[in-house]
Amino acid sequence: MDRHSKIRKILEIELEQIKLLADAVAMASNFCLRDKLLKIMNEELGEAMFWNFFLSYHEAMQPSPPFQPPYEQPYSLPYTPCYNYSEKKKRIKK
Repeated sequence: MDRHSKIRKILEIELEQIKLLADAVAMASNFCLRDKLLKIMNEELGEAMFWNFFLSYHEAMQPSPPFQPPYEQPYSLPYTPCYNYSEKKKRIKK
């Protein structure tokens, strides 16, 4: 399983937890229990928002093919002269 699939699976799990907490809030019998469940649901929502952002960033940063110019170079690499340093030393000694 690649990284993208793992992140998507984590996001799906977070969303499922939010759904289950929403069902539990709907069935809660008193204010204190609803309040506690809503606070937990808020934390889970924050985590889901984080993973959603992370997933969108990961999708945007997919590797792209290497850049290739639309034309071929009409010339070879620039000429760099090679100096023969041993001949230069001989000339200096004379």
